[in-house]
Amino acid sequence: RFDGYWGTPPHLDAIVIRPVADANAATQLWEAGEFELMTQIPPRTWRAIESAESKNAWAQQGYNRSAFTDNQYSFVAWNHAKPYFADARVRRALAMLFPWDAVTKNVDLGLETPTTCPYYPPSNSCDPKVVQLPFDPPRAMALLDEAGWKVTKPGTPREKDGVPFRFTFMANANSVRMGKLLPLYQEQLKSAGIEMRIEPTETATYVTRLRDHDFDAAALSWATLDVESDNFQVFHSSQITGGSNYVSYKDATVDAWLEQIRVEPNEEARMKLQRQVHRKVYEDQVYLFLTRRPLLDAIAKNVHGLKPSLAWYDLRKAWLSLPEPKR
Repeated sequence: RFDGYWGTPPHLDAIVIRPVADANAATQLWEAGEFELMTQIPPRTWRAIESAESKNAWAQQGYNRSAFTDNQYSFVAWNHAKPYFADARVRRALAMLFPWDAVTKNVDLGLETPTTCPYYPPSNSCDPKVVQLPFDPPRAMALLDEAGWKVTKPGTPREKDGVPFRFTFMANANSVRMGKLLPLYQEQLKSAGIEMRIEPTETATYVTRLRDHDFDAAALSWATLDVESDNFQVFHSSQITGGSNYVSYKDATVDAWLEQIRVEPNEEARMKLQRQVHRKVYEDQVYLFLTRRPLLDAIAKNVHGLKPSLAWYDLRKAWLSLPEPKR
């Protein structure tokens, strides 16, 4: 929140930042006009503001909305050390069973952008020729059959070498999005002969189990304030132990590319290597890449000089216009 002590524009003498832990409470305070800069607006509130029938006239009249996509993405992490996820064909099948339309409409409200890339899309690190795998249950089931996971008895999970395709999805207990998304995915997997159990897990336990590779599948997101990402820690095989390669991905070619990227001084050559990494990790479906969520903020119309960026807002450039004096 911006407050008190006005100077001569473009100078702002004081900025008051007011953290509010509860999203609902923060939204209510914003609706009451308590904040000149409101960050992380809940998606449903954002959509309500856009509605022609919205009663939130205060937002339409007093604020400018800002949607900025930073360098972050969400994904499903498959533990490749588990028999269900060791084969890339299975991971591709799981991607083709993800109900994109239902999730986009009912969970993400059309606000999130699907992604295939572990790098920042506006940069040259992502290969624009990489196309997202479509929702295609028949093709997915054919891939599962090809990989040896077959239906042996109607109404029971697929099997391979006597192992049923039955796994547990570790979900952060505080994630509202996963609470809505996973039942939709669970139903789609069931129709393909895959049984997924959802296990809500507290944050502290969640992180520990990821580091210990003590999970089947989990939802995560990566974020950085830099335009260029170093994916060595998340994809290089040396990072399975002690790093952030929680899924235990191993590929000698990707390892070599990631090592070259770290020492390549030429930007064009480095970007080329990163595009190769993008193509390979998506082909292998190392993760089920999900979406990039924009930062949904609102800035009071009397606040000037604020522009979103990967480094957030530069508050040094903020200034306030005073109301016209009464005559």
